[in-house]
Parts: sequence; C-alpha cells; structure tokens
Amino acid sequence: MRPFGAFFKQFRIILLFLAVLLGVYTGLRILFWIDNRDFFIGSNWKERLEIFAWGLRMDLSGLVILNLPVFLFIFLAQIFHTKNKLFIIIALSLFILLNISGLAINIIDIGYFPFNKHRSNIDLRYVFADSAKSFKKIILIYWPLVLLFFLLSVGLIRLAKKYLWPN
Repeated sequence: MRPFGAFFKQFRIILLFLAVLLGVYTGLRILFWIDNRDFFIGSNWKERLEIFAWGLRMDLSGLVILNLPVFLFIFLAQIFHTKNKLFIIIALSLFILLNISGLAINIIDIGYFPFNKHRSNIDLRYVFADSAKSFKKIILIYWPLVLLFFLLSVGLIRLAKKYLWPN
C-alpha cells in the first residue's frame, strides 16, 4: 500500500462514521423540535428551516472539532509505524468516548431546553452539581432519553468495534 494509503483508508472510514453521526444528530434535532415544539409556535416554516440549517452547520463543525484528536492519532499512526496499532487503538477509543459525550449533550438538550430556553453550554456543569441529589428522580422522569442514550451509545460502540477496531 502507498505510504499514506492506510491513513486515507482509515480517514475515509472515520468520515463515513461522521456522516452517520451527523444523521443521528439530525434525528436528535428532529426529536428536540418535536419535544419542544411549543417554544417555536411564533415562527414560520421559513424561519424553522433556517434554524434547522444553522443547527446542521453547527453539528457538522462540532463533530469535526470534537474528532480532531481522532484525526491526529490516525495521522500519528502513519508517521510512527512501529507504534501504529497503539495509535489506532487510542484514536478509536477517543472516537468512541468523544462521540458518546457529544450524543449525551444532544440528548440532554431535548429534556433540558424547557428549563433554560437555550441549548446546553458550560452551565450544565453547575446544573449537574445541583441535581446530583435528585438523580434517581431525573432518571425516572426522563427514562426515554436515558434509554435513547444507552441504545445510541451501544450502537456506536458495536459499529466502531466491527468496522474500525484493528484485528
């Protein structure tokens, strides 16, 4: 294989996974819209489509930024051939961990938006600290979102192990 052929092959597979994740994020955006539709009653369809398109761009840029460490380790795997498998394992572990975190934030937004009227940001850190005492009640109320997170996480892990993990 050409010197960087393996890099580009691995890179193409990661890009395919990012496209799938973008589709998942789009599905989560639709669920967000459905669950919080009462907050958007005053907007017309053109405004809604513009907001949706803006969100799609934000999701795409978020996915790319979130996965920059993954791209870095895939690149390093090609430079340091003796440690190739180690760098690939680190890259794929990061891919799974970082993208599960991204899914969590998008799913949390679905339930959290009615309380703060904006998408999640750094204030989640403070909310989690305050909500720790009522964690069981939150899980019971938002169990469909917890189940969705669990299913998407398991799906991501299984697909990554099947198609990305080195043999």
